[in-house]
Amino acid sequence: MLATLNCLSENLNKGFDWTFAALENLREVVRAENPWPYQKVMAAKLFDSTATMQEAIELCAKDPGFNSPSLIADAEEHWDVFLQNRESWKALNRRDVMYCVMLRTMLESWAGASVEQTLRVLIEFCLSSFEVLPLKELYFGWKAAQGFAFPESRLKIFDEPALKSPKEKSIKRIGALSWDFFFFRWCETLLSEFKKESFFVPAVTSFDQGLLDAIEACPLRAVLINDKAQLIEAIFDDEYDFQLCMNKAITPSLHKIIMDPVRRSKKPNISRYKLSFEINRLESAIRALIKA
Repeated sequence: MLATLNCLSENLNKGFDWTFAALENLREVVRAENPWPYQKVMAAKLFDSTATMQEAIELCAKDPGFNSPSLIADAEEHWDVFLQNRESWKALNRRDVMYCVMLRTMLESWAGASVEQTLRVLIEFCLSSFEVLPLKELYFGWKAAQGFAFPESRLKIFDEPALKSPKEKSIKRIGALSWDFFFFRWCETLLSEFKKESFFVPAVTSFDQGLLDAIEACPLRAVLINDKAQLIEAIFDDEYDFQLCMNKAITPSLHKIIMDPVRRSKKPNISRYKLSFEINRLESAIRALIKA
């Protein structure tokens, strides 16, 4: 970690965007008696405010509890801004859709469903529960299902016991996996920061080798940006294979729902209640498998 922070300091002049890390900790902030998200922000503020890493280390040694009134005030202001920002909670909703899809994918794959069957179930699930067809989430569900059907093609990020079969740590690991895949959605958000011919290319720094393996295993072919519709979509190298499988998975009845003009005219507005309900239901199904 120290080597990474030194690299950020020396090569990027500390130009690090902490937003994704803040989103990962957002729910922790509202938990009572939990000072750690505040201390994480204080550490980041301290890192940003010092000229060198050595100076930051020396300051931490003098005040290991981060009791500086100015740092505490900065951390509280930081979290107040995030907690009141509707876009922050919308981002969490999008991550939770990814989580729902990954939970359902694992349940289907553990039950021995084929790739096409799993994708069909995921499409039905998203349309019936959320009235949306989230292509990026379905793509990663397809990648996971492929790994079960063809183990030689399994991404390294799926190659751990808690993801191959129901285990005590499965729910926690699926949650972590969902954050990794949501990072792709977050990069799409960053790509939309500018308009027309200009766009922002995000740089990725991670301590998670599995995430870096996933990024390498899903190379981008193109990025489609529609400023008028306010939509952006990253297209991966194997998008054609994904689309072929999805076309086979879509039944005539599903096609009718997908093409319904009333549904398509609605702006996606996923219910927080439905997300919470589905997450609870899917996690309960996995816990039942673990106990069985």
